[in-house]
Amino acid sequence: MLTFRLVIVKYIYIKIYCIIYIKMQNLKPRQGTPFSLGIRGYSEGSSSTPNIYVPELKPNNRKGLGNYSLTRVNSFEAPDIKPRFVDFEKLQALDLENQGIKVRLDDKSLEELLKIKIPDPTDTLWILENRRLRASYAGRMTPAQIEEVMIRNKPLGREQRTVTSSQTVGSTIVKQGELLDAVNLEIQQGRAITALEQKTLLLELQNILGETKNLATFTQQQFIDVASTLSALNAPTTHTQLGLPRFIDFTYYTANAGAVVMLMLGNVKTDPNYQGGIDFNTPVYNYLTSSVGLPGAKISFMITKLQGDKSGKAFLDLEQRGLISYAALIKASNDAKLGGFKNDKIFNINPAYILAKDAPGFGMA
Repeated sequence: MLTFRLVIVKYIYIKIYCIIYIKMQNLKPRQGTPFSLGIRGYSEGSSSTPNIYVPELKPNNRKGLGNYSLTRVNSFEAPDIKPRFVDFEKLQALDLENQGIKVRLDDKSLEELLKIKIPDPTDTLWILENRRLRASYAGRMTPAQIEEVMIRNKPLGREQRTVTSSQTVGSTIVKQGELLDAVNLEIQQGRAITALEQKTLLLELQNILGETKNLATFTQQQFIDVASTLSALNAPTTHTQLGLPRFIDFTYYTANAGAVVMLMLGNVKTDPNYQGGIDFNTPVYNYLTSSVGLPGAKISFMITKLQGDKSGKAFLDLEQRGLISYAALIKASNDAKLGGFKNDKIFNINPAYILAKDAPGFGMA
């Protein structure tokens, strides 16, 4: 079987060879001349004359350097290498003296250095209880005795919570709205029953409303809550009940802002013009532009006018709960029933704001 396969393979190879040979014989013979590049040789166009006379070169008697000589004196000696013992401690001390020490802290290390523990200003229930207890002891004990009692009788039976903060100790973190919510919670829990408790919470409300810069952040609902709280605490609704004079200026308002704002907000719901020009957003009558004081003005507008602008300073009539002009104030001072500027129960005005010609003996401007 194997022999038969070899014969077949040999036969195929012979057949292929014969086919190739026949085709080679049928090829046309090459014609023409071979291709030539035509590159000139290096000696093309040159000629040589054999046996031509050439004069002999003059003999050169110089040998080696001839008339020149190089003399090297091998006298070079390297200096001794001094020992290099470096005192690294002295170098470090010198660097510290000249440049100081460089310390690089990552964020975590810097945070640990700056953070301190301070009383938690959001622990409003503890703060209110602390103030309530101190107010209850105020009429019966000296300050030293109060401190001793407070050590033993802690508000809510514990110390005030502390927080870790990177801010300064004097910075304010708590919003006045949170204290307002805490006061409302005190009332809901029935801790405003006695007159002393009500007085303590009213004083706390005055402190909250006295923060003028925070009143701008109060919502309409929070102002409504203030009015409800004042009603629940039986808050005074007239300037005389609050111990305030009738006519005041910006200086007096600054010192008693909480009581004045309390007066404005505490009378909104019972005002005959409620929802008719007077509401919690505009609780102040504006007699500067209208004889009836309507529409009302915002508390921020009231403060701006009391401070004074291009049109001059305005003043407050707490009986009418509104802004009045300088002319209206002078007219009121001339009313014999009111007794003039020297009657401090009616007027609390800085003489520097009054012209001497309008109030002889009182005005200084």
